[in-house]
Amino acid sequence: MLKYLYPVLFSVMLIVSGCSRDSGYSIPDEYVDTPFYGDILIDSSIGEPATLNPVLASDSSSSDITNLVFNGLIKFDENLKIIGDLAESWDIKDEGRKIIFRLKKGVKWHDGEEFTARDVKFTYEKYMDPAVKTAYRSLFEPVSDVVIKDDYTLEVHYEKPFAPALQYWGASVIPYHILHDRDFNTAEFNRSPIGTGPYVFEKWMAARQIELRANENYFEGKPYIERYIYRIIPDQSVQFMELSAGSVDMMGLNSDLYFSRADTSAFNRMFNKYKIPAFTYVYIGYNNENPLFADKKVRQALSYALDKEEIIEGVKLGLARPISGPFIPGSAAYN
Repeated sequence: MLKYLYPVLFSVMLIVSGCSRDSGYSIPDEYVDTPFYGDILIDSSIGEPATLNPVLASDSSSSDITNLVFNGLIKFDENLKIIGDLAESWDIKDEGRKIIFRLKKGVKWHDGEEFTARDVKFTYEKYMDPAVKTAYRSLFEPVSDVVIKDDYTLEVHYEKPFAPALQYWGASVIPYHILHDRDFNTAEFNRSPIGTGPYVFEKWMAARQIELRANENYFEGKPYIERYIYRIIPDQSVQFMELSAGSVDMMGLNSDLYFSRADTSAFNRMFNKYKIPAFTYVYIGYNNENPLFADKKVRQALSYALDKEEIIEGVKLGLARPISGPFIPGSAAYN
């Protein structure tokens, strides 16, 4: 199967500000910067999640939800510095061949059970289980062992130093007490997840929307936004109409919308537009079993013939960068 796609490294997000769903948009006379609890954020997506189990999820729509429901041991702050999430602290020993994680105490799963080191080791075991359909096994293949020292301490061992080791433990942790005796790939959990994150799963209305509510007992404090609704709207033009009507608060823009309908003075008064690196790419994938593409020189010739700059300027209107392989600028493997 030939996939005809092109390298893209930028996405654009819209966030609504100063709007009223009851009477159309209005710009208030005064803005109040003091945070308060309540309100609903309605997000939108062109795709429906494939699963809400973060070990199995490999699409952006699934990750949009799992990132709100689950936590990893570490995370990145606004300056892309690694900080603790479920981990209180850590030490790197033996010239990078061992990481000792000390976990935060008192963290609860959404069903009230306590989070412990058993959950972390179980998550690692599922990533490495050949029967589990995960796209992320390679992240943990350099790990030689995970040893639980006590409920809140564990050691991760590597055969040799592995530069991105720490950042890969930002992967979401899943609950042992729910999943250890279930068929992992088909468990009901995959459509009704229980995590430790800032938002609690409420319901999934297939092909319509997913609803979350704020976690009252979140270990970093209850989120200010009370409810999060993720609407599934496959057509971006329809998304934009819903945004303009006040039915959604946020959407991703394609290049055409960004430079046309979303680039008027009236629109810019009502919305904030953000252009951020997407850290993703798209590509041409050749089926090597097809005789047409079995010859390496044919694949190379087709790749050399592709005018990336023309696609970037003509199709993406400049909102992309060319790349030459699967490692994007900013990733650990890129040079």
